[in-house]
Amino acid sequence: MSEWLSSAEVLPKVKAAVAMAGCLLLYLEARRPRAATHRTRRWVAAILGVVAIAAYFQFGPLPGPGRYHAWEMYHYYVGAKHARELGYTRLYECAAVAEAELGFGSAVRARTLRNLRDDSVLTGAEALEHADECRARFSAERWRVFRSDVAWFRGSAGGGELWTAMQNDHGFNPSPVWVLAGHALASLAPPSHHFLGVLALIDVVLLGVLFALLGWAFGYRVAALAAVFLGTQAAAEMPWTGGAFLRMDWLLAATAALCLMRKRHFFWAGAALAYASLLRVFPVLLWAGPAVLAARQLVRHRRLAAPLKRLALGGAVATALLVLPSLALSGPQAWPEFMSHTRMHATTPISNHMSLRTLFSAAPETRLEAHHHPWLRPPVDTWTDARRDELAHNRTAYLVAAAAMVIAFAYVVMALRSVWLATGLGTVLIVTLTDPSCYYYAFFLLAVPVARARRSLEMAFLGLAGVSQLVISRYAWVDDRFWWLAGAYVAFAALLLVVFARPPRPSFVLAQLRPKQPREAS
Repeated sequence: MSEWLSSAEVLPKVKAAVAMAGCLLLYLEARRPRAATHRTRRWVAAILGVVAIAAYFQFGPLPGPGRYHAWEMYHYYVGAKHARELGYTRLYECAAVAEAELGFGSAVRARTLRNLRDDSVLTGAEALEHADECRARFSAERWRVFRSDVAWFRGSAGGGELWTAMQNDHGFNPSPVWVLAGHALASLAPPSHHFLGVLALIDVVLLGVLFALLGWAFGYRVAALAAVFLGTQAAAEMPWTGGAFLRMDWLLAATAALCLMRKRHFFWAGAALAYASLLRVFPVLLWAGPAVLAARQLVRHRRLAAPLKRLALGGAVATALLVLPSLALSGPQAWPEFMSHTRMHATTPISNHMSLRTLFSAAPETRLEAHHHPWLRPPVDTWTDARRDELAHNRTAYLVAAAAMVIAFAYVVMALRSVWLATGLGTVLIVTLTDPSCYYYAFFLLAVPVARARRSLEMAFLGLAGVSQLVISRYAWVDDRFWWLAGAYVAFAALLLVVFARPPRPSFVLAQLRPKQPREAS
């Protein structure tokens, strides 16, 4: 039964059905608000949330000992464990050198690998020309450990097409702050099916903590809505990053920040939001909402409200406490190299990117199908260059659209008095100003709590999830899928601004920037 439910033909339909069932229940509740008791609603929400999370995990066993994402683990385990030596540009080249020493030199010379300095493609023979440079970065003992790790992952992948494909991905991308925890965990034991499965289980625990925090801060409706949305949407589905480790840490930290704001623990909220921003760059845009509120305070009152001061202080303290150890572990070159690597990725079109920018970089002649390349393996030259050229051609239109979204965001937030609400709406700027891969669209969970102030958005969130599954089922080519998904999520971001163009009632939203205001009823 579980195999049938998790099949590529059935699972999208099941997820869409769960999302639509949630919409139907919300509609019936709105029509007859007294038809069900509070307890019944809680049970229905819990059941729907559990079914949705089961669908997220494809109705199969959770990640755990022996069950992990081999592709992701190779990048995150090896990249974190050897971060100081490999940096952000040498994972594939040094792995090729290690392979050659293990006796697979002919196989290395016969394949390609990604050049992480500029995202071009190298031949294995070109990579081996830098063998001495790779070895020089390691001590003798560290090189022995690295070579052993490469041997294990190569053997686990079978050393064939899968292994070659793993060397043509886009490298190890987390920040030096992420490496603090990633390196500590990866260094606990050598790679094995059991140990990597244990690492994969961490994200399952983090996800459970995330939903518990939402329930604690915003109530069962928000927690259930978040579970159903995550479980049924198509952008950030589990197979992309599920079974890796610490891929949910930034999302948990950002969610914790929102929940701590709601509970008025602003110092710790600032620390959590700073941590999320240092783990992955794009969460820094979530600071935009509090920044707009701070600007309004300074203009009107010539001073900052205490909550905003505590939020900023928490962020500053956390940043200092995290950046300095990351420099000690990864080396002083780590942050400049990370930022350079991030900028390179930001300007490199990838088939599963989705954002406002994606909409302006696509045209019929830029489709993968037009370039006759297989699914999920876009060409480095023709397709990428075509996307860049199209975006350059449409740059003025993109900048106008982005500016309109930013101005609308500032206008909406200026009328709010709730820090958590302003922060949650910051997800609009992530869609507008960055170009994330699809699996990062789990960040839309941070917008789910705003439905507490606009109950009509509950149905809109589930409608977005259901529509996204229909898109996935409709289009075969990966870039087509994510162009249409980008359109859906950008439209939803615009809808958030439209809905909040009229500020929520002060009696409903906690007026955090005014002292001695009554707390919002739970």
